[in-house]
Amino acid sequence: MKFSKMTAAAMTAALAITPAFGITAFAENAPVEVNPSFSEFNPLEVNGTIILNLPENVSASVYMTAVTPESPEGGFEYYNAAYSYADSSAYALNIEGNDDRTYSFELSVTDYELNLSSGTFTDEFVIPDGEPYGYSDSDTWVDYSYIISVEQKNSDEPYVFERTEKTVDGKTLIETNITFYIAETYTKGDVNEDGKIDSLDASMVLTEYAAVATQQPSTLTENQKKAADVNEDGKVDALDASKILEYYADAATGKTPSWD
Repeated sequence: MKFSKMTAAAMTAALAITPAFGITAFAENAPVEVNPSFSEFNPLEVNGTIILNLPENVSASVYMTAVTPESPEGGFEYYNAAYSYADSSAYALNIEGNDDRTYSFELSVTDYELNLSSGTFTDEFVIPDGEPYGYSDSDTWVDYSYIISVEQKNSDEPYVFERTEKTVDGKTLIETNITFYIAETYTKGDVNEDGKIDSLDASMVLTEYAAVATQQPSTLTENQKKAADVNEDGKVDALDASKILEYYADAATGKTPSWD
């Protein structure tokens, strides 16, 4: 497939609101269309997309390279960016069709509620070279849809995934459900995450308890709730605050503190 130079204005257009031909929408709103930063990108040769479906409070980092037979020594950078749920729950990354080009794809996520990042999911694929180019060729169009979820769990594996392939409106859809595992990294009793267990942590527990008791929004993140539930009964309440103060008093007086 031949490359053709874009105008400077076209190369700097990173986002477009109208989805490209072939994009299958999985979110409530149509995915935000994104073009790569690759300087030789030609939108008329697009013949597929990568669709990122993000849960709330999660951003995805994508690093993607492409290799052609003409450059066996390495690849050229195609995508290198982060995409946030705050802007859209779904993104469609345009990919040029080229039967001789292999795309290398790396995906990781950050959960802002947990303030933690995941390991990296890797993939590799080829987008067929459509004739005529891109938007008008539904017979060879391919959508790679990555439906992302995050679970806080200690696991030897950074993620699990399940893949299916089907045809939607005459176009190929390769759908991959990925659950990223983020390790539990909290310290029991250290509710404000300042590296100490003291009366400030007990105060935060009581504030959370009062909020929940009066049906107000939670004041703690999911990680902080785990740290606050020191007696591990599934609730954050005055009993936890009392245990934290007891632990703090023992440490302050030279005793060996314990949660037992």
